[in-house]
Amino acid sequence: MAKKQTSLLSFWSASSQGPVKEPAIESVEEPAVESVEEPVVESVEEPVVESVEDSPSSAIEDEITKAIDQVDQATMPMTSETSGCSSVCCSDETKAYHPTDKFTLQALKTKGRSFQSSWFKQFPWISVCVNRKKVFCIYCKHAKKHELFTFSKCGEKTFTDSGFQNWKKAVAKFKDHDSSHFHQEAKLKWIAQEQPTITTQLIAQQNKLQQNRRAGLLKQLRGIQYLTRQGVALQGHQQEDGNSLSVVGYLES
Repeated sequence: MAKKQTSLLSFWSASSQGPVKEPAIESVEEPAVESVEEPVVESVEEPVVESVEDSPSSAIEDEITKAIDQVDQATMPMTSETSGCSSVCCSDETKAYHPTDKFTLQALKTKGRSFQSSWFKQFPWISVCVNRKKVFCIYCKHAKKHELFTFSKCGEKTFTDSGFQNWKKAVAKFKDHDSSHFHQEAKLKWIAQEQPTITTQLIAQQNKLQQNRRAGLLKQLRGIQYLTRQGVALQGHQQEDGNSLSVVGYLES
């Protein structure tokens, strides 16, 4: 009986104190998982494979092409540099250019005045430049380019560099230039060069022989180049039956 009273008293005291509070459960934070960066894979460049030539014939052909270019540059004709014109009127420095057709002479007309073809006989040193529509002195122009003046210190740039085209005062200006000291000296140097010395003749003959040899060498190189491209042997069983001689003979014909 005493035990029951004790339990009732304990129950009554507990109920009088209010509802029983549940213990607070602390929230456990989950550990932060660090992000693992993936390793960067570097791009590996593929090695460049150089093209391997199938046969040494291409290298031989390149050498032949270079040799042909060198021979072509050596035989290339020289053009006039002082006149600034590469046409036929200024390319030949050995003679004055005298056009006779009316169309060319009419093209030289400026300010209502025309160039007269009769001036060529009176002043044979006149050389016409069709592109610039002006005239020059072939003697003075040649002497100045090759630095042949010895006694005359200066000349008229009108007849050597810039050109003359004032046809109204043409006859007067031509006469003044014809009687000038530098023109007379240039004329004497021109006449002296027209009569070549023995040394000049030997040099001219040597140059001609050298040009012929260069032309023959160029034909041989082109023949070898053709046979190399075709993959044909240069020599036959005998020297007279060689393919190179046949090709060179064909080029010469």
